Amino acid sequence: TCEAEGQEVGPLWVSDIGRKEPNIKCDSCRKPLKMEFQVLSTILMNLGIDHTRTDALDFGTLLAYSCPRNCAPKKGQYYAKVDIYHQEFSSEGISTEKKLSEAI
Repeated sequence: TCEAEGQEVGPLWVSDIGRKEPNIKCDSCRKPLKMEFQVLSTILMNLGIDHTRTDALDFGTLLAYSCPRNCAPKKGQYYAKVDIYHQEFSSEGISTEKKLSEAI
């Protein structure tokens, strides 16, 4: 969940199928990560992607999770860890969310 106008709100899933909140923790403080922002698939219309290609970028929603305590990056790193999860939505249907990357 993330905070909007003082209220915690959850992500906008493309469907209830395969929907779940990841249970991941900060490597530094071990607190549960919180959803920081979401990218909806409607952005794909503005990216000039050829959707007729089988390898075209396609997703239902992307969710970025980070530490609510804003832990500093580990020694020698310049960026803090962010986990990105996605829920697919394509002509094949919807599959469960998958972890795309562990660090950005």
